[in-house]
Amino acid sequence: MSVTGQLWHLAVVCWTLQVGLGEVSHSPELTPPYITCPTSQARVIIRLSQISMYGLHCQANGRPTPIYSWYINGLQVDNTNPSLHVLTNGTLVMRNFTQQYDGVYQCRAGNKFGTSVSVKFQVLVEKEAVKFPNSEESEVESIPIEAEEGQPLSVTCGQTPQTVPEYIRRWYRYTGSSELVMGERVGTDLNGTLHFAYVERQDGDTSSRQIRCGLAPNGSSSSTIYMYSSYSITVKVANTGDSLPRLIHSSTNVKGHLGDRVTLECFFSGRPVPKVTWTDNKNNGIHGNQRFQLQDFNRKLVITEVRQEDEGYFMCTGTNSMGYAQTEIYFNVTSAPMRESSFGPLTYPTEHDVTLNCTARAAIQEKLDNPVWYRNGELFIEENFPDVYRYRFNEDRTRLSIKNLNKSVDTACYQCNISNSEGYIFYDGYIRVIDSIKIQTRPPEIINLVEAPNNLDLTVIATSDPCCPLTRIWQFNGSQVTGLFEQHPFYDYGSSTGTLFINKSLVSRDQLMDVVGHYRLSLYNRYQTVDVTFSLTLEDGVAEGFIVAVVDYNLWWVGLLCGVLAIICALVVVIFIVKNNFPRRTYQLEKAEIKQNLDPKADLREQRFKDI
Repeated sequence: MSVTGQLWHLAVVCWTLQVGLGEVSHSPELTPPYITCPTSQARVIIRLSQISMYGLHCQANGRPTPIYSWYINGLQVDNTNPSLHVLTNGTLVMRNFTQQYDGVYQCRAGNKFGTSVSVKFQVLVEKEAVKFPNSEESEVESIPIEAEEGQPLSVTCGQTPQTVPEYIRRWYRYTGSSELVMGERVGTDLNGTLHFAYVERQDGDTSSRQIRCGLAPNGSSSSTIYMYSSYSITVKVANTGDSLPRLIHSSTNVKGHLGDRVTLECFFSGRPVPKVTWTDNKNNGIHGNQRFQLQDFNRKLVITEVRQEDEGYFMCTGTNSMGYAQTEIYFNVTSAPMRESSFGPLTYPTEHDVTLNCTARAAIQEKLDNPVWYRNGELFIEENFPDVYRYRFNEDRTRLSIKNLNKSVDTACYQCNISNSEGYIFYDGYIRVIDSIKIQTRPPEIINLVEAPNNLDLTVIATSDPCCPLTRIWQFNGSQVTGLFEQHPFYDYGSSTGTLFINKSLVSRDQLMDVVGHYRLSLYNRYQTVDVTFSLTLEDGVAEGFIVAVVDYNLWWVGLLCGVLAIICALVVVIFIVKNNFPRRTYQLEKAEIKQNLDPKADLREQRFKDI
């Protein structure tokens, strides 16, 4: 289907769209699809003026190039419909506009790895107001209204059709179609109802009594007037004086979302016209500032950016010389779920674990439903887990954990939705599982150079996913190697192949410590790092084959030291033997002799001995 040369409008414009419609750049890596546009839930209004076709654009990254499909109210768009057609670049082209296009739209983009799903958004076809005939030709009968001088009056703007977008209700004179001038005594509320604080005689004059309620496009400077309800006011003359303020209209059940612009209003009757003042939920007077603006003679309080602390009762007071009246307006601050986490596109190696978090926040005391999960756009619950042992939700379903990733099973698009009474938040992303870095060949952790061959192979061979080439970084004794392998001839390093050899026969005595030590090789790509470590030692002396061998080391002093130690040991042994075997001149008494009070010297002298 060609759109060349036709007058049309592209509704959803993606910022990455640069050269031509739907022309986007894709990563060279194979990935599941990921929709980048549309991402807003804001409604789209198809305006019928000056266009013959309308386009909604969907854009996704991914390789192979995603195939697009569109859904309206949950039903897939069939390309056999001449009024609706999905282009290969993701654009949904629409013709022959009618209200049949009204609905909830969603785009999907899929390839062999999975299906990405966009947010849902509402599309409405413009509904313009119907213009009534000119007053001279109008047969619309005016509705009579009787009012009493000095008393309040409210006139509802009825019989106005629904328009898209919503038009503003305005009041006009029947004759000449001039707009009523609003002031302190006369004004309209947000619903378009016309309020008189009190009625004057002139309101029933021939030139003033005929009024009409009409519609005007919001923000339009067009002089076109869409007239509807017609009224004729008759004022009953009465001798009236001043009167107390009395509330005739105020906002009720006002709800505002965080960050929104919200208007509170109140309208009092009374003579003279009451002056309106406001106090906030902390009973502080509001005098108008950037965030709290007073409009329409203070009858309207505009909160330009709603905050959580704005929730509570606002007081509106009308005061004149006769007294005052006041009313409380409760302002409920709420919100749809707001983005707090996002898993987005993720890439992990096989055998790793991953956890997807689906959380949101909202206004205080605003309850959030548990997340609802999807896989490739389909409801994802325990009953359809690919592997019940590896997949698991936590108790409140805010986390999905997948253990020991499998490339063929777990590569897919994942989505989750969190809702409450005010709206929803939608997360879309994917998990791409790639092959882990695998070490095929590596040196032993400890290598004794004494026993190692002359041409020592320290090569590390590893494989990784085709998407992601490996980068190698060597460290020696804790410092990154920069040109070390190139500086010494005994290293044979292939920078392109990653091979590493040491030729022991080329290592001199002075270079010995340049070889011995701890080596670390870091192999990494964008998604994973693997370290290989090993050490070279000289545990049993000098390795055979090194030039530093026996020639450079004289060991005579070692033999001399050993001989001296042997002589010393022999002398110690001789002294010990002699000392223990030489006869003593002094007889040492035994314990038994001492106990019997014997005198060995006297016994020897007198030649007498006592048995014990």
